[in-house]
Amino acid sequence: MATRTEDRFSSSAGRRRRKLDRKRTPPPPKQPTTELQPPGRRPCEGTRTVSGSAEVADGADSPESRPSAVCNGPDDRRAGPGRGRGWERREQRSSRGRGSEEAITRMDGEEGGDDDEEDGKFVEFVESVWDNSDRASVGMKLARQCFGFSTTSPTQKVISRAYFTVWITIIQMIIYFVIIGQYGIAPIGVDWTEQTADVLMTDLTIQHQSYMERPNLWIGPREADLIHLGAKFSPCIRPDKNIEALLEVDRKKEATTGCCVNNDGSGCVQKAKNECPQYLSTWNRSTVCGEDPRYCTSPRGPWSEDITTWPPCTNSSKPSSGFDYHMMCEVVGRPCCVGVRGECVMATREYCDFRRGYFHENASLCSQVSCLNEVCGMIRFTDPKKPDQFYRFFTSLCIHPGLLALVITVVFQWLIQYDLERYIGWWSMASIYIVCGYSGSILSAIFIPYHVEAGPSGSQFGVLAAMSVEIVRWNAEEKPRAQLAIIVVSLLVLFFIGVIVPQVDNWAHLAGYVVGALLAIAFRPFGHLCGSRVPDYCRVVTRVMCFLWTAAMAAILTVVFCLIEVNQCNGCEYFNCIPFTDTYCMGMGVNITSLSN
Repeated sequence: MATRTEDRFSSSAGRRRRKLDRKRTPPPPKQPTTELQPPGRRPCEGTRTVSGSAEVADGADSPESRPSAVCNGPDDRRAGPGRGRGWERREQRSSRGRGSEEAITRMDGEEGGDDDEEDGKFVEFVESVWDNSDRASVGMKLARQCFGFSTTSPTQKVISRAYFTVWITIIQMIIYFVIIGQYGIAPIGVDWTEQTADVLMTDLTIQHQSYMERPNLWIGPREADLIHLGAKFSPCIRPDKNIEALLEVDRKKEATTGCCVNNDGSGCVQKAKNECPQYLSTWNRSTVCGEDPRYCTSPRGPWSEDITTWPPCTNSSKPSSGFDYHMMCEVVGRPCCVGVRGECVMATREYCDFRRGYFHENASLCSQVSCLNEVCGMIRFTDPKKPDQFYRFFTSLCIHPGLLALVITVVFQWLIQYDLERYIGWWSMASIYIVCGYSGSILSAIFIPYHVEAGPSGSQFGVLAAMSVEIVRWNAEEKPRAQLAIIVVSLLVLFFIGVIVPQVDNWAHLAGYVVGALLAIAFRPFGHLCGSRVPDYCRVVTRVMCFLWTAAMAAILTVVFCLIEVNQCNGCEYFNCIPFTDTYCMGMGVNITSLSN
């Protein structure tokens, strides 16, 4: 027992001595590493080149005995491709580890050899988790295989960690899985599909009903669910004249309706005179089923001859006899909000559930409910008749329409955006991501206001624009034109996909790319142009002008969206969708003729 105790304390003391030894042992001097000199680079100061190889100036025996150090920039010394400050830290750590092992051998001999090896492996594993020095070479492996180049030039230098990219990616993944768990998955496809079922109607018969619904190509929730969760949808952001005009038509039609009471006493429903069966029912003009000012105790008024101005009666008494049949019958149809444009129909609860609508059991007329408020969800409108959910331009950046869109976003942000943020900084990346996403969403809302959009497509094109600007900075030896050509071809392919697939938003891509290029130049103006150095005052002017142009573009788009509603734009829908069928591009224009989908 005593021997085990002494061994245990001696091993603990040995570990403490080893920790102290690691702290006290100074790192060995840095030894130059052998690596090929990249094209367009010169040797560091203090070296000279002899016959294509670098020789140490202070009198080394031979060029081979002292490998050359390579500078990647004209003004300072930096590590070569794939070797940054993190690589130097790993070299120092490995050297300290070797010195620590020798000190441990001298102090403890053979005692605790296995424990030392296990401790060393564990410490190296923990440190490697936090070490992102080789992140670019690992993370860009797929990008290099696909495009043949890295997103960053070898002359670039890591200046920060990718905090924003990691944060936004985690948020987007969490939100998607929560949405799928709550709302499920919609039918998968591209063109509109017909949904059918046998449901109970207001005449108390079972009928075969159908309606058109847009499927989800991305394997995700329905359009109505995305709107309810904060996707970009113009009628929820500002008042829409087309929808208001159609709602006014329905309101005038409802003003001429009356209570249609079935003669067999089976129930009643609010209908127009031509919709009420003449021999099976009795139509009562200017009456509302289940509501009458004479029997309503709360609220007391005001009441007028126009029934569309009546408030919903929360407390009412019913006559036990008489001829007021509209107050004695059972109301079988109530207002139901269906679709995504604020359409309201008088329907049974079964039919409303079939249409995935919002059933208002305590209302008697469609004019008493605000269907847009129900469809939009989120924070309710300040004025029920005036949508004001301007924050949707930002919340839509965190919502994805489906699993495929989420996978594309995660791969793009982890393999391209992650590395780019490490070179331009988290603040610049966050600004580009948010401003480009906002600009893309608002331009899309102007030209395709009735298209439901979710996802950071505008932000991703802004990141591509920033990457293009960074490639322009490359030296001629690094072949920037070839890399830019690859990016241009990729952009054209993505644009072609956006024309064929209506769920891909080309308007958001266009605005995101333009604003992203301006912001990239504003945050990092060019220091050299056409082989000569750009004066400092020119860089300041360039930065200010790019910021002003970006602010002007965002302000103009905001004013146009809020104050100047675009109602005529012939051919605008073809920029985002080619109508292969009659219903393929439905809802992609700036006008609508019906509240139904």
